[in-house]
Amino acid sequence: MAERREKMSIHVSYDPDKEIKQRIKMIDRLRDNLIDLQAEYEEAVKMDPNTSTKGEGDKTKAGKGESVNKIIVMSLNKENLEKRIRELEIIIHDYDRGWNLLNDEERELITAIFKDGRKQEQVAKERNMNRSTVYRKVDEALRKMKSEQLHI
Repeated sequence: MAERREKMSIHVSYDPDKEIKQRIKMIDRLRDNLIDLQAEYEEAVKMDPNTSTKGEGDKTKAGKGESVNKIIVMSLNKENLEKRIRELEIIIHDYDRGWNLLNDEERELITAIFKDGRKQEQVAKERNMNRSTVYRKVDEALRKMKSEQLHI
């Protein structure tokens, strides 16, 4: 697969704030999906009649009974898997860069609100803070993450 280009990002929606919040909520699922896609890709490589299992780089042509259509479909499937894997790798890489910019308190607030689904009022009460302080800190954390993930 191609090497990652700097400042490359995948945009899924036109609302950057909503996009960041969705990525926070779904990051664990995206990581699991990446693992599944990579496993599926490895299986597709093994099943490809053009790829020999003798060693890396060894190629063979399709056997007598193999149809050209099957080879084309398998090739397109591998290409599609590669593309989907690359997209997830980019999203996860950008997410991690944004997450690493946050301090521990910001990470805890983001986790409590977006991953655990608690309300800001509830989080503020649990931490003996006022809601406006929690709002301000969460807003700042989202801004940091948005700058890394969406490059805006």
